Amino acid sequence: MNMTTATQLTTLRVLTDPGLYLLINAFNDGLEFKHWTSADHAAYAGHLYILQTRMQEGLELAATTNAMDWAAAARHGRVDMLAYLHAHTSEGWSVMAMNEAAGYGHLSCVQWLHANKDHNAALLKEGENDLENDAAKAVLLEELFGGDDDYDEPFDETAFTSELPYIPDLEFIDEEHFDRAHLDHDVVEDKVMLGPLDIAASKGQLAVVQWLHGAGYPCTTYAMDSAVGNGHLECFKWLAAHRAEGCTTLGMDVAAENGYLEIVRYLHEHRAEGCTYDAMNHAARNGHLDVVAFLHAYRREGCTTAAIDGAAENGHLEVVQWLFRHREEGCTTEAMDKAASKGHLDVVRWLHFDAHQQCTTCAMDCAAENGHLEVVQFLHEQRSEGCTTEAMDTAAFQGHLEVVQWLHAHRTEGCTEHAIDGAAENGHLAVRCTVHAIDRAAGNGYLATVQWLVEHRDEGFTGAAYEQADDYGYNNVIQYLTSLQEAEDALEDEDIVNTTD
Repeated sequence: MNMTTATQLTTLRVLTDPGLYLLINAFNDGLEFKHWTSADHAAYAGHLYILQTRMQEGLELAATTNAMDWAAAARHGRVDMLAYLHAHTSEGWSVMAMNEAAGYGHLSCVQWLHANKDHNAALLKEGENDLENDAAKAVLLEELFGGDDDYDEPFDETAFTSELPYIPDLEFIDEEHFDRAHLDHDVVEDKVMLGPLDIAASKGQLAVVQWLHGAGYPCTTYAMDSAVGNGHLECFKWLAAHRAEGCTTLGMDVAAENGYLEIVRYLHEHRAEGCTYDAMNHAARNGHLDVVAFLHAYRREGCTTAAIDGAAENGHLEVVQWLFRHREEGCTTEAMDKAASKGHLDVVRWLHFDAHQQCTTCAMDCAAENGHLEVVQFLHEQRSEGCTTEAMDTAAFQGHLEVVQWLHAHRTEGCTEHAIDGAAENGHLAVRCTVHAIDRAAGNGYLATVQWLVEHRDEGFTGAAYEQADDYGYNNVIQYLTSLQEAEDALEDEDIVNTTD
């Protein structure tokens, strides 16, 4: 039997064995394999029949809260699986089940979870801790998403949590550069545990929102802010008519960031919360010129230099030009630096020739790192800032040989040993090396690179080459290095014999 046939048969066995397939599939999608049972995997994949088969065969149906969480959640919304797991397992479900079911609009699952919440073993166990943290979470959510406070200052979590119960994983907040409009809402949902009504609103699941409201579930200002920020205007209007939490400037900020001009217009005409300069800054960054123009014409919050800097970084030349013509904030050196880094030569040229802006050595360094040779050439010919050794180092590390060759021929900054080592580590052959180059290439399993370096360079390698190749199971590299060492030992033995003779 040849290897191809054997491989095909093995693959077929895996695909036709549900249990084995689910175990292997547990490695996918970033799942933490070691924390999942076979019942969890079956629920995650939506295979109720596997659970039923295990029970019929008299096998224990071991499960964690993951099983019911995923049965209720994004992929399936399976009330039948929820009921089956609830009847045959004792672990219950976490708050994720209700939140995810609400977010994905699985109303029947939301209703089932609500009806059975008093029989949920997992949440009953955690009840005391949940009650203890409720006050802290409420204050945190209000601080993040509520009120009209000035958010220009660095965010300091200790200002409002020092006397409250500890909330696990609160360190996800960046205290020095807190930006409400760019806070990762998914992280907040996970770490702070927004309620299902908040999450359903953020996804525009109006039917779920209405049901949860009728069932007495609370929400925060995040509900209206995220609903309108994500383009769900009808959900926003319903919440405004039926809830008292209200919204904040975050609503218009995020709606502008996402390019929802009509929603921005609606909020401007019908709400009093307004926005912050983040609205125009982020709209510009994302290329929403119509939103930028509207905010300029009808709002007074304005923008900062971040508007042009962000638009330039993302290659929105028309927005950059419009802002220079209609606004006075200007930009910083980050505009040309980041435009160069991303390869937006048209933006770099315009900033240089028309706006007469400046840049730093970061422009050429980053353009080289990302392989944008034309940008590197333009900066070399038209600008005086030059670059540093980072240009060739990082270009070599990323394998941009053409850039490395051009820098070598036209610039005098040169490179450091990191260029050579990095290139070898990433499997790029056409580089010079230090003693670490072969070591790193071996550690990454790049046999061709190792062979090329051995044949063309004389720096050699150290024991780290063997160790790293062995650690990662690169047997072909180990065999090659061993053969070299054996050949060298043989030559030394021959020299000793000749000397003795």
